[in-house]
Amino acid sequence: RPDAAADRPVQPAMHLKRATLWGGNLSMLTSLLGTPYFPDIAGGVLFLEDVHEHPYRIERLLTQLLHAGVLARQKAVLLGQFTDFKLTPHDKGYRLQSVVDWLRTQIKAPVLTHLPFGHVATKVLLPVGATVSLSVQERDALGIPVVDYGNNIRQVAFDEGVKNAFDIPGFVPAYIRPLFCAGKGPFRWVALSGDPQDIDKTDARIKALFPENRHLHRWLDMARAP
Repeated sequence: RPDAAADRPVQPAMHLKRATLWGGNLSMLTSLLGTPYFPDIAGGVLFLEDVHEHPYRIERLLTQLLHAGVLARQKAVLLGQFTDFKLTPHDKGYRLQSVVDWLRTQIKAPVLTHLPFGHVATKVLLPVGATVSLSVQERDALGIPVVDYGNNIRQVAFDEGVKNAFDIPGFVPAYIRPLFCAGKGPFRWVALSGDPQDIDKTDARIKALFPENRHLHRWLDMARAP
C-alpha cells in the first residue's frame, strides 16, 4: 500500500459544529463537475479517497475541485487512503505528502489525513449527507474508549506510525474479563474437580451469598438455560 496515507499525522486539535458530511472517490466525484449531478454543498466536511491514482494525478484532480471553487467552500477536507499504485521514475519522487503540503497552501480549511476510509480492508463507516460535528484531539484527551476487537485497529495504527498503538486494550480483557470475574457470563467458574455438578453448586452458593443482586441472578439463570 505505497503512500496509502500522508506521512504526517492529523492536524492539531480543532472543532467544527454542524457541517454536512459528503464526498467519496476523488476521481468519480471530479468527473461530475459541470453536470447537474455534482453536489452543491457549501460549509461541508468533504472526505476524499482513491485507488490506482498516482500523486500527480491526485493533485490534478484536486486542482479541478480547487478551480471550480468547491474546496474553498468547505469547512474541512478529510483525506482517507490512496492505495494500490506504484511509484515510477515518471513520479520523480513526488509523493502523497507533497500533495497534502501543496493543498494546505491553497485553502484555509484544515486538511486532515491518516483517516481509515477508502479501498482498504479496515475502514470506518461514514454517514454521508448527515449533519456532523468534527472534533480532532488526542484519543486519550478526548476520553473516547478505543478497543481492539477483531478489527486489527492496533496493528493498522502501528503501521501508520502510532508508536503506542498496542497500548489500546483488547475488548475481552477490558470489558468481558471483569464481568466473568463477577460471575456474569456463560463461562462463570472453573471446577478443578472436573465435575459439572460443582458448577451448579457454585451457582447456588453465589445466589445465596448475593440474594439482592438480580442482575447476577439473571446471568446465572440464562447460563443454565438449555
